[in-house]
Amino acid sequence: VCIACVLEQTWSCFRRKVASKQVDISRTSVKMSGLGRYQVLAVVLAVLCLLPAHLDAQSTSTDSPHRRHFPRLTQGDITEISEIINNLIESNVIEDGTHPYIAGFVRLIFHDCVGVSCDGCVNLEYGPNAGLAPYIDVLNRTYYKPEHKLFKRMSQADLWALAGIIAAGRGAAKGGEPLSTVFRYGRIDCSTSPDTNAEDVYPNANGGARETLDYWKDYFGFTYPETTALLGAHSLGRCHRNASGFDGPWTTDKDSLDNAYFRDIANAELGWRQEKLDSSHVQWVQSVGTDNMMLNSDMALFKDLRPDTEDPAGQFSHCTYAQCGYSPSAAHVLAYAKDNALFVRQFSSVFQKMIEHGYTTRAAGRDLYEPVPGEAYEGMPRAPKREVWERAGPRARPYAPEGGVMEVEEGPRTAGEGGRGGGGGGPGGGGGDDMN
Repeated sequence: VCIACVLEQTWSCFRRKVASKQVDISRTSVKMSGLGRYQVLAVVLAVLCLLPAHLDAQSTSTDSPHRRHFPRLTQGDITEISEIINNLIESNVIEDGTHPYIAGFVRLIFHDCVGVSCDGCVNLEYGPNAGLAPYIDVLNRTYYKPEHKLFKRMSQADLWALAGIIAAGRGAAKGGEPLSTVFRYGRIDCSTSPDTNAEDVYPNANGGARETLDYWKDYFGFTYPETTALLGAHSLGRCHRNASGFDGPWTTDKDSLDNAYFRDIANAELGWRQEKLDSSHVQWVQSVGTDNMMLNSDMALFKDLRPDTEDPAGQFSHCTYAQCGYSPSAAHVLAYAKDNALFVRQFSSVFQKMIEHGYTTRAAGRDLYEPVPGEAYEGMPRAPKREVWERAGPRARPYAPEGGVMEVEEGPRTAGEGGRGGGGGGPGGGGGDDMN
């Protein structure tokens, strides 16, 4: 207000001088006898003060109510935060030696990116998101820890994306190939992060070949080879009856992101057959003594499944494994089954697209940026005030006994409960469990 007053007075003074011909505006030089040096200085200061506000307004996305400004991230920052995430993964190892957070973090970023964009918000009251609370809780508590100050450095959506990359990278490394997905930051949290009441559309775990492939084409723009590769994330984690209604792992090694998923789907010697768990859940099981399973949406990548319209739940296939013809994506299943390196390369590419859904590196206001060279940011703001911790709400509460671990769902949930990832239709799991 004061700056505006000074500008108004300065302009009025200048007009009076022009009117009285004390200032000749027809010449290149302007006489300053009547225009005080302090007033000129005030104009310069006003411009300098208003410029940052203008730039700030320009850099703020008008379509997001929760746009926050963070310092530029360096490669040193990413190294430090990646170590924090790796420590979280190592902190929770269950009895069989697997790390539930590997599949869980992959599942979380998948569920976050369904809808308009990856925005750090998931509706835990919505069926397809069952089983995600432990992952959101542990990342949210880490986000607000005073010693990390991540809430001053990046958005929740960026943290979830980086956690998904770290987790998938560990899985791919265990399978023998490097993940080439890179981290770019700049995602915008929704105003209620990490909570929301949105009910997005998820893949149908009971869907046939066309429905499964069309979902990823319509909502993400993925091609058949991309969709096939992305669902290879189901090699991580398992399904749990209490989350998705389905039960069992897809493959034997739940921590390994490799082509075992495709090898099993294409292997007729495993004796694949459909088994009805209850009135609304049917899955494919093996006849060779393992507890591995596949969902309809998994098997539909290889076989042209068409859920039986005479079945009230529309879940049973109209044909057996041996009788069904090949689906439009069968050739990609066979290609990935033969070449793990090919699978991981294609997965890395489509995973990159998924975790950047709704963003671009070119459109103003929705840009993502690569970390710049440099050490971790020093001089971080002081520890958050009490109200910042309170803002974390119930997500800041401990979820496991002191000194203990908790076996949690590791993957996206499949549509058996009404949505994508809820029944195995999405990466990271199949049925609201580890991966689903």
